[in-house]
Amino acid sequence: MQPDEKLALNKCDNEPVHIPGRIQPFGALLGFDLNSGEIQYQSENVSAMLGEEEANCLGQNYEGILDDRTIVHAIRGALGLPTIRSQRERLGLFELNGQAFDLSLYATSATAVLEAEPNLQPRDNPQSPVALVQSMMLALRKGKGVEAFLDSCVQALRLLTGHDRVMAYRFLENHDGEVVAEAKAPGLEPYLGLRYPAWDIPTQVRQIMLRAPFRVIADTRAEPVPVLGVPGASPLDMTLSHLRGVSPIHVEYLENMGVRATMNTSIVVRGRLWGLFAFHHERARGATADQRSICELFGQLASMHLQQEVEQERFASRQRVRSTLDAIENSSENVDTVVSRLSNELMGAVDSDGLGIIRGDETTVVHGETTSLLCANALAEVATEDVLSVDKLQAVPKLADRSFGASAGALMLRLPGDAWLAFFRNEIVQEIRWAGQKEKEITYGPNGPRLSPRGSFAEYRESVQGRCRAWTENDLASASQICRELWKRIQVSSEAQSRQLERQKQYQDLLIAELNHRVKNTLALVRSIARQTTSSSVSIEQYVEMLEQRIAALSKAHDLVGGSGLQWARIEDLVAAELKPFEFDNTRVSVEGAMIAIRADVAPILALLFHEMISNAAKHGALSPAGGTLQVRWYADAGGVSIRWREDVKGELSEPERRGFGLALIERALPYECNGRSSIEFGRHHLETEFWLPAETIDHTADTEQAQEKSVERTESVESLDLSDLEAILILEDNLVLAMETERNLLDLGVTSVDSLPNTELAMAAIDRVDYDCAILDINLGDETSFEVAERLTESGIGVVLVSGYDSKYQLPASLVRTPRLTKPVGRVDLVNAIRHTLRGKTP
Repeated sequence: MQPDEKLALNKCDNEPVHIPGRIQPFGALLGFDLNSGEIQYQSENVSAMLGEEEANCLGQNYEGILDDRTIVHAIRGALGLPTIRSQRERLGLFELNGQAFDLSLYATSATAVLEAEPNLQPRDNPQSPVALVQSMMLALRKGKGVEAFLDSCVQALRLLTGHDRVMAYRFLENHDGEVVAEAKAPGLEPYLGLRYPAWDIPTQVRQIMLRAPFRVIADTRAEPVPVLGVPGASPLDMTLSHLRGVSPIHVEYLENMGVRATMNTSIVVRGRLWGLFAFHHERARGATADQRSICELFGQLASMHLQQEVEQERFASRQRVRSTLDAIENSSENVDTVVSRLSNELMGAVDSDGLGIIRGDETTVVHGETTSLLCANALAEVATEDVLSVDKLQAVPKLADRSFGASAGALMLRLPGDAWLAFFRNEIVQEIRWAGQKEKEITYGPNGPRLSPRGSFAEYRESVQGRCRAWTENDLASASQICRELWKRIQVSSEAQSRQLERQKQYQDLLIAELNHRVKNTLALVRSIARQTTSSSVSIEQYVEMLEQRIAALSKAHDLVGGSGLQWARIEDLVAAELKPFEFDNTRVSVEGAMIAIRADVAPILALLFHEMISNAAKHGALSPAGGTLQVRWYADAGGVSIRWREDVKGELSEPERRGFGLALIERALPYECNGRSSIEFGRHHLETEFWLPAETIDHTADTEQAQEKSVERTESVESLDLSDLEAILILEDNLVLAMETERNLLDLGVTSVDSLPNTELAMAAIDRVDYDCAILDINLGDETSFEVAERLTESGIGVVLVSGYDSKYQLPASLVRTPRLTKPVGRVDLVNAIRHTLRGKTP
């Protein structure tokens, strides 16, 4: 890239389009200080909104200027919304100066910005905006693939807005854009399949499109209206403004295309700008506030459905490679042999023309069409990460003078011992259809070089040679899965092992940081539960019981996710874990649902909700002695999952007069935590609750193996919490607070003497002095374990209970596999159960 070209691109990317200092003339604007209410900005045409007598209102208070309490009330309400700084809030229709205006509000820095637009003619369609969007969404071709879905989207949007052309525009990996769907008026030249260079939409504009997903330009030829400010005021940030003025360069660009009015709606997938819906019209064309709201809402819903289509394609790709991964995992052969035997399957999984394993100066496995060993070695030298993808080998500096054979691109993944797994693709000669010449035209002015918008958008075909098909995210995911399986089968050399240990240390640091984050969140949640339980308890005893039960519910959820290394917990396991302590006739309880899992950070909240529901059912509802039936159902719904909970009872139910912690949690937890929904209905003889969680919190492929059951069942009951028949118990725990808590519980339960020790050395010495009835041993003690102590105790006929903060898959010595185990936090009932269990097996 030439210096002038780079400078021009930088200027284009740094153009301050968010502070243009002007607005489009189809509305007016006021900006006032959030604290004082003093008006600091106004558009020059504000008299159209407020009347000629208010042509200059800078420095005045906005409440006095508007002089309408309903408008002031609406503004104050909107300013209290948590989203006011992240999105534009529509206030509604109000009368100002004898004319109806549609008002909206947003906040930026210390300024609130009020925008007013004259109410245009009523809509022809009598449907409400939400109903219209619903009917549009029903007409879409969902589940048919990305292209079919987008094609139905542009057809629906053109029918709604009447624009000459509506396009779905997708961003490629290199930030170029391509028209992938189009609906147009007859006689217009088609743009479908045309590609646009990345610099058509500068970087800062893409960033704005993520924050403000809808943009309208009503007339490129309209004279912009200046925004005035009080002396010393910094330029007003209009990122979220619908009225925001248009860059002169963009106006020139649109004029060159023959476009006089345009709208854009962003398509956002997984938080990234995937593409946009672009509306073009050859004449000036505004849009009513309702039409804009419909397009914006439609764009958000279409983005969600598009994400599902993309995820479905990724899932299909994962399924295709699954059988190959199983074959690698179940093979007893060395890596070279298994790769040779499965070469066709491996190439098919990554859609490649050849593969090889390269180790230094030799290629030990070669299948299909590949490049030369020298070329592969040069690629390995270029790689700075563990994965390297190249779709044009000629573009790699070290390969400029090499022969590639049939190969044009390579995907290389590092294996242990300086080895590489390499996939190769052959050249594909293709024609790219550009919308006009893609070369950048640079002009020079007072401020140096700048990019000029293209003057022609006539189709230009570029023949591309020396490239393979680009490696996609699905290709990289499939290759990475294969590489991980191969890693497991390779005996790592000492040199490679040291590098792997360093990588593991970095990964461990990340895990520790994540663990710290989760622990802090969990502690905050427990503290909140403790405080909220206070208000719903009538005695200390009831408080302790309720608090222990709620913390136990969180513990069960953590057993199903983080403790076993999983990132998801199945809904059925969460429900089963909470139902387990209750004995009931199976005809009274019906639990049914699809294989759906909940994200790890959401699972504890859902577990707590189930705990509150089941606890209430056991006291007053379907699981109480009065009798009744409980139905729990969950199913995919609106991109997420709906969970229906219904209790039918023989007696009468009534809505509680006091909104305690449990009911508040049921009603507010999911909306607050993950943008979900909750509703509860109290009938005379039934209670029905419905929860809904959004798509990003669930996984429809919940086939992961869950944590094993603990060896001490929580369903086992005790006749009484009494251990007064025991003389002495040993506690081995390196955490003083936990040791003191366990010690207090045992003494409260009647144990005569309890010794708490922090390490194995002191424990071994104590065993020689004291005849203990049993011992409670924490498995992990800093840099040692308690296994040696446990084996010494069991050999002496002393019962042992093992306790751990890890999951039940912790590797135990063969002599201890039948030893009762508990997971922290440990409740009193579980503790007594475990002690009684180990005493029954005690050697006389």
